Amino acid sequence: MIAVYLLGQWQSLFRRRALMNFYPVWPIPCLVLVAVLVARVPYARRFLIDAPSNSASRAGTLDGLRGFLSIGVFIHHFSMMRGYLENGMWAPPPSGVYTLLGQVSVALFFMITGFLFWGKLIDTNGAPGWTKLYIGRVFRIGPLYLVVVTAMIGIVFANTGFVINDSWRTLIGTIGTWLCLGMLSGHPDINGYLNTRIVIAGVTWTLHFEWMFYLALLPMSLFAKSRRHLAFAVLGYASCLAGAAIAPRALFTFGSLFFAGMTSASLCRTYDLGALRGRVISIVPIIALGTVFVSFDDGYSVVPILLLTVFFIFVASGNSLLGMLLSSSVHRLGCMSYSVYLMQGLLITTAFFEPSVRLFALASPLQYWGVCLVTLVALLVCSAVTYVAIEKPGIALNHRVRRFALSHRFGRRGLRRHTTI
Repeated sequence: MIAVYLLGQWQSLFRRRALMNFYPVWPIPCLVLVAVLVARVPYARRFLIDAPSNSASRAGTLDGLRGFLSIGVFIHHFSMMRGYLENGMWAPPPSGVYTLLGQVSVALFFMITGFLFWGKLIDTNGAPGWTKLYIGRVFRIGPLYLVVVTAMIGIVFANTGFVINDSWRTLIGTIGTWLCLGMLSGHPDINGYLNTRIVIAGVTWTLHFEWMFYLALLPMSLFAKSRRHLAFAVLGYASCLAGAAIAPRALFTFGSLFFAGMTSASLCRTYDLGALRGRVISIVPIIALGTVFVSFDDGYSVVPILLLTVFFIFVASGNSLLGMLLSSSVHRLGCMSYSVYLMQGLLITTAFFEPSVRLFALASPLQYWGVCLVTLVALLVCSAVTYVAIEKPGIALNHRVRRFALSHRFGRRGLRRHTTI
């Protein structure tokens, strides 16, 4: 009996090791390097992406960080795809590193949002021009979002044979939910097509929390008018972390991430954090980030959030992590990070549409990550195109609409004065 038990344990261990062989660490730096090299090609450098200046500014380091985060989310979702292809389960992969890669990237994206918008409220004394802010968000998020969701709906109807399987009321309701720019929670299946959200890798769930944060800016702006904005941000951060420790819920967890970014923004405007930008002290944020990946399995628990907050404060203060965040190539990736984030599901779905590709990829780890590399290059090319063809025109349209509205409201004489806000 003991021998049978030991044999069973060895077989279980062997299966786990065989499974983990599909998730080695080496593809991660290789894929990141390929992404940076693709962003260095002359065509991207001259025509596609307007890289920010190579300055040691807070905006520069955050733009560089965005570039790495968008690639991290893609690798995370591609690692999840293997389990979905084999057993139909869209769940985190059996690898702590690949799971954390997605969680840490999303966490830092939320911190960036908190930093930028809370900083905007502080700089404008709590009056950023709310109409301008919210309309700007619609034009920034909406155009590419609608294109991606429309493509998803097209894929769903193609896979269901263009036959209406739901009632018209249900169909209109589900499609309407998807077309609300992520404002509504939930990802309903369309036309009876199970797991509709996986067509776009389910990435739009983060937009719901982003919109919640944008709405919360209205009442929070009262605290941005006073010099106590730092105390408010720290109190909110501590309260959300305490709530996450006592009763782990998305509201507390993601709230702490937004407040972490807000705390960083207040710190940068209250104190001179120039001492955090040195090359030697860069080891501190690197160790903090490395500790999360080495010591934890859940990036949304309290201690990892604390470590990520330390990491983010350094980056927000202008620390470039030994120059990595100031690379022009990384900045280009940061410019098109929204396209990379939203488009990745469509490219992953397309990559595995052909059954022969699925069989090839699942045959060995090397072949699986080879398909990932090809998909990444295709994603970057498509994202560069959508950035230029959809994102930038959407931003320009926002400016034109605002100028048109102001010209009718204030007349030509007042237009120049009000278009500067």
